[in-house]
Amino acid sequence: MDSLGALQQLAHIDRSQSLLAYSRDHLPEHAELLEVDQQVATLGGEYRELDAVRRPLMERCDAIESLIQQQRKRRDELSTRLASSTGAGRELEAMAGEIAHLDASLDSLESEELEILEELEPLDDQVQRIKSAAQAMSERRAALVNDIAAAQAQHDSELADLRSARSEIMAQIPVDVLKLYEGILQRVHDVAAVEVVDGVCGGCKIAAVAKDVGRWRSSTIDSLVSCPECSRIWIPTS
Repeated sequence: MDSLGALQQLAHIDRSQSLLAYSRDHLPEHAELLEVDQQVATLGGEYRELDAVRRPLMERCDAIESLIQQQRKRRDELSTRLASSTGAGRELEAMAGEIAHLDASLDSLESEELEILEELEPLDDQVQRIKSAAQAMSERRAALVNDIAAAQAQHDSELADLRSARSEIMAQIPVDVLKLYEGILQRVHDVAAVEVVDGVCGGCKIAAVAKDVGRWRSSTIDSLVSCPECSRIWIPTS
């Protein structure tokens, strides 16, 4: 391969590297991962809003259930004592009165507990919906992360191959041309040498004036012409 062919190949490799690097950082899975994260954040917000309503009800329900258990135990103890008591009438009357009071209190507490449970039921359904959706999002996110890692590993392997091929090609290009090329590449970041097609620069896509096109047509590897707009080297015609 002559120097001109090597320059063309170097430009091709650099363009491939640029496209591959862009593809690596802009995989379709990245966009979906961002969407999944946004959905998870939305679900988290919904859960927090729901929890702000649900938690006080649950705490009240737990407190009521604790009171119910305490009062049932007290009522059962009194009922047992009353059934086997041989005490005075006033004592028996007091126990019976307390049992009646406890029964009334239990009826009230159980009614309140039932009302809270009925209020909690649709909230619990919403919590379950959010948890199910969050679980699905979590599983999808894990799959996307794995897919991205695999795709990036493949891209990295291909980029490594291109870098290896680039090193071999660079050895076939004159030092002064390579220095010029690399200096331009640092400025433009994608490819430093392009072809001119129908009088249009292959880099910046701006039409060149006839004089510059004429200079390019007569250029060689030893007399390279650069685009006056983007500074990229115009690869001489073979």
